[in-house]
Amino acid sequence: MSSADPFRDPPETIYGVRKRTALRIVLAVCTVAFVAIWFRAPLGDIWVLLWPPTEISERWFTLVMVVLLSFLVPVAIVLRLTDLLYDRYLASEES
Repeated sequence: MSSADPFRDPPETIYGVRKRTALRIVLAVCTVAFVAIWFRAPLGDIWVLLWPPTEISERWFTLVMVVLLSFLVPVAIVLRLTDLLYDRYLASEES
Protein backbone atom coordinates (compact mmCIF):
# COMPACT_ATOMS: atom_id res chain seq x y z
CA MET A 1 0.00 0.00 0.00
CA SER A 2 1.15 3.50 -0.67
CA SER A 3 1.32 6.07 2.10
CA ALA A 4 -1.42 8.09 0.34
CA ASP A 5 -3.89 5.20 0.60
CA PRO A 6 -6.97 6.49 2.50
CA PHE A 7 -8.04 2.95 3.45
CA ARG A 8 -4.89 1.84 5.24
CA ASP A 9 -5.11 0.52 8.78
CA PRO A 10 -4.83 3.11 11.56
CA PRO A 11 -1.64 2.98 13.62
CA GLU A 12 -1.62 0.92 16.78
CA THR A 13 -2.34 2.86 19.95
CA ILE A 14 -1.85 2.46 23.70
CA TYR A 15 -4.79 3.95 25.62
CA GLY A 16 -5.66 6.00 22.55
CA VAL A 17 -2.12 7.38 22.14
CA ARG A 18 0.13 6.37 19.27
CA LYS A 19 3.09 4.18 20.23
CA ARG A 20 5.68 6.78 19.19
CA THR A 21 3.99 9.51 21.23
CA ALA A 22 3.63 7.24 24.26
CA LEU A 23 7.33 6.37 24.06
CA ARG A 24 8.24 10.06 23.82
CA ILE A 25 6.13 10.94 26.88
CA VAL A 26 7.58 8.13 28.99
CA LEU A 27 11.17 8.94 28.08
CA ALA A 28 10.68 12.69 28.58
CA VAL A 29 9.32 12.11 32.09
CA CYS A 30 12.14 9.68 32.89
CA THR A 31 14.73 12.17 31.60
CA VAL A 32 13.31 14.99 33.74
CA ALA A 33 13.34 12.70 36.78
CA PHE A 34 16.92 11.58 36.06
CA VAL A 35 18.16 15.17 35.63
CA ALA A 36 16.38 16.27 38.80
CA ILE A 37 17.95 13.41 40.77
CA TRP A 38 21.39 13.91 39.24
CA PHE A 39 21.41 17.66 40.02
CA ARG A 40 19.51 17.48 43.31
CA ALA A 41 22.17 19.37 45.31
CA PRO A 42 22.29 22.46 43.05
CA LEU A 43 18.52 22.36 42.60
CA GLY A 44 18.11 22.20 46.37
CA ASP A 45 20.30 25.27 46.78
CA ILE A 46 18.32 27.16 44.16
CA TRP A 47 14.99 25.99 45.62
CA VAL A 48 15.70 28.06 48.73
CA LEU A 49 15.91 31.14 46.51
CA LEU A 50 12.79 30.26 44.53
CA TRP A 51 10.28 29.15 47.14
CA PRO A 52 8.45 30.78 48.79
CA PRO A 53 8.68 33.82 46.55
CA THR A 54 8.94 36.84 48.79
CA GLU A 55 8.85 39.18 45.83
CA ILE A 56 8.10 38.20 42.28
CA SER A 57 10.49 40.29 40.24
CA GLU A 58 12.32 40.04 36.96
CA ARG A 59 15.29 38.41 38.68
CA TRP A 60 13.06 35.76 40.30
CA PHE A 61 11.29 35.06 37.00
CA THR A 62 14.62 34.84 35.16
CA LEU A 63 15.95 32.33 37.69
CA VAL A 64 12.79 30.22 37.36
CA MET A 65 13.09 30.25 33.57
CA VAL A 66 16.78 29.29 33.69
CA VAL A 67 16.00 26.33 35.95
CA LEU A 68 13.09 25.17 33.79
CA LEU A 69 14.94 25.62 30.51
CA SER A 70 17.96 23.72 31.86
CA PHE A 71 15.82 20.60 31.58
CA LEU A 72 15.05 21.34 27.92
CA VAL A 73 18.42 20.35 26.42
CA PRO A 74 18.60 16.82 27.90
CA VAL A 75 14.95 16.17 27.03
CA ALA A 76 15.47 17.38 23.45
CA ILE A 77 18.51 15.13 23.02
CA VAL A 78 16.70 12.09 24.42
CA LEU A 79 13.63 12.70 22.24
CA ARG A 80 15.78 13.02 19.12
CA LEU A 81 17.60 9.78 19.91
CA THR A 82 14.24 8.14 20.62
CA ASP A 83 12.93 9.15 17.22
CA LEU A 84 16.05 7.89 15.47
CA LEU A 85 15.94 4.53 17.25
CA TYR A 86 12.18 4.22 16.78
CA ASP A 87 12.50 4.84 13.03
CA ARG A 88 15.35 2.37 12.78
CA TYR A 89 13.99 -0.55 14.81
CA LEU A 90 10.29 -0.20 15.60
CA ALA A 91 8.77 1.66 12.65
CA SER A 92 9.62 -1.19 10.28
CA GLU A 93 7.48 -3.55 12.37
CA GLU A 94 4.38 -1.38 11.89
CA SER A 95 4.56 -1.20 8.10
